[in-house]
Amino acid sequence: MRKSAGKKEHKLTMPIEEILFRAAKDFFIEERSYDQCVSYWIKQITPNKSYSKGFFAEAFMEVIRWARLLSHIGQCPFLPKSALDVATIVNTWLRFAKPKTDNAAQVSEALAAYAKTQGLAEQVVLSVPDWLFEQGVQELGSAWTTELAALNTIPQIVLRANSLKISTQQLKNRLAEEGTQTREVENLPLALVLESRINIFSSQGFQQGYFELQDLSSQQVAPFLEVEPGMRVVDACAGAGGKSLHIATLMQSKGKLLSLDTVLWKLEQLKKRAVRAGISIIETRSIESSKTIKRLAQTADRLLLDVPCSGTGVFRRNPDARWKLTPKQLDELKVVQADILDRYTAMVKVGGKLVYSTCSIFPSENEMQVEAFLQRCNGQFKLEAEKKIKPSESGSDGFYMARLVRVS
Repeated sequence: MRKSAGKKEHKLTMPIEEILFRAAKDFFIEERSYDQCVSYWIKQITPNKSYSKGFFAEAFMEVIRWARLLSHIGQCPFLPKSALDVATIVNTWLRFAKPKTDNAAQVSEALAAYAKTQGLAEQVVLSVPDWLFEQGVQELGSAWTTELAALNTIPQIVLRANSLKISTQQLKNRLAEEGTQTREVENLPLALVLESRINIFSSQGFQQGYFELQDLSSQQVAPFLEVEPGMRVVDACAGAGGKSLHIATLMQSKGKLLSLDTVLWKLEQLKKRAVRAGISIIETRSIESSKTIKRLAQTADRLLLDVPCSGTGVFRRNPDARWKLTPKQLDELKVVQADILDRYTAMVKVGGKLVYSTCSIFPSENEMQVEAFLQRCNGQFKLEAEKKIKPSESGSDGFYMARLVRVS
């Protein structure tokens, strides 16, 4: 962030209106990343009787999410190009917070309800770019508006208990002792949903590696891979390793888990997380060329391909993604997905299995990619099972996963 943003006088007395304006200005005008804006400005807040850090985080999320609708109501350009435009958007959102509320979800519910009465175009009501709305209709038909409405709500905060160190019930009890209430989730034995939004990273349990943050949908990927202790498993698009850590716990930290990625700093983050979690079977390796993959031909009992995607299924927690994605990027992502399927699947042993997964709800990135690969692979693989998680039905992120078996 710019140096002037770090002056001490920004703390203590700055009202929520000013904090939101400055954060939104950094996002829209200075083109800072959403995460950068949240991380910086939340540190400038000293909680007071009027609002909390949690309210700021939610309010900022909603200002970014509803930018198109807010700009329409405020009669300013879409998207904002000046500080005045940003102020108009922020003030328009705050208008719906009157009478005063510290619940950002209620503000957005009031905003969405108002929009439905105004006879506006659906892409304005749902606050997405024209091209993305049209793409969604093309991909999902009338179901797109249903899913997008679900994705325009504030996400839950979900934990995954680290079963190598603690049981879910023990974690639930420990958090309760700290004043944090959670609820369990049917059919997801390691999941706990927070009953209120807090800075869970300050919990002693997090520092001790008792849990990770992981959405309900994401927690279904590792079990879908059907790993067992002692296997040799490859997570080929590991990133910072949320799914690698989950896989390792399901393997009871026995066997070998090779976590690959093209971005070295993400793998460094994974190493730190693995140490905190008490996991020793993960080896990280940077993909520097096609040789990295070729050297691993037919060595994996299981392979996870959690491929780069549009992220349409995680618009709920990543409100900025709708403004960052472009038609060109979507096309490029589909090419990358097909290339990963064609090349990386060589790592699977005959009789082994792979899971292809995305956090997208677009069929062109999901079942259509798998179908096209099966036509290209000359009978080497067959589809064993697939799962689609709809935000409108699950209350969590949108996800797709397909499990394939190598038969020759």
